Amino acid sequence: MKEKYSVEWSIFDDVDLVNAINASNPEVLVRAKPLTLPNQLLGFDSLDFFHGYHDGHLISRPEGSHRAYYISKSDEDEVIAVKGTEAGSSELKNAMEKNRYCTLPHRPWTKYENFIYREQKAPLAMLFNEAKQEAEIGIDFQKSIYTTFGFFEEAPLPLLVFKWSNDQTLKYIETITPYLDRRARDLLLPLIDAYGYWWYCLSL
Repeated sequence: MKEKYSVEWSIFDDVDLVNAINASNPEVLVRAKPLTLPNQLLGFDSLDFFHGYHDGHLISRPEGSHRAYYISKSDEDEVIAVKGTEAGSSELKNAMEKNRYCTLPHRPWTKYENFIYREQKAPLAMLFNEAKQEAEIGIDFQKSIYTTFGFFEEAPLPLLVFKWSNDQTLKYIETITPYLDRRARDLLLPLIDAYGYWWYCLSL
């Protein structure tokens, strides 16, 4: 089977961190480990806002969350965030089509185009360098906190960073390009090397 993505970094590369997490909440590692294998991502294809059970997991995509959803076993369980998988959704084209009619007040561009203009970020996707940089910052912060105080801060703890395959990246570009005006295309497309996504735990 052709792989849709590769694992570019994982928490399992750092033995000291793995030992620390095992001491506080080993279940997080149990849930993350299978995802290091090819094509084992727990996907949530819907791009609609959602809160409920899906395939045995409590899934939440809050209002306004266009690039992330959240997984737990219950409302009391630790939450694992999955950020950036929307680029591979079968609903991507429909979402771009709906957005075509969502222009901002007193502006000639759409909500997704505004996201490009204001933040230089891809709609319904993460640039790989963005995902990697966020994970590196998060890990450095959490390692510093754990080394100093002996516990993890109540802030994102990166677990895995993935990179979409070239085929998946090209498919995303081909899907969104017809829905972007020239300015948005000129800003976004040169930034694209590949798209990434990452898992992180919100609490331990």
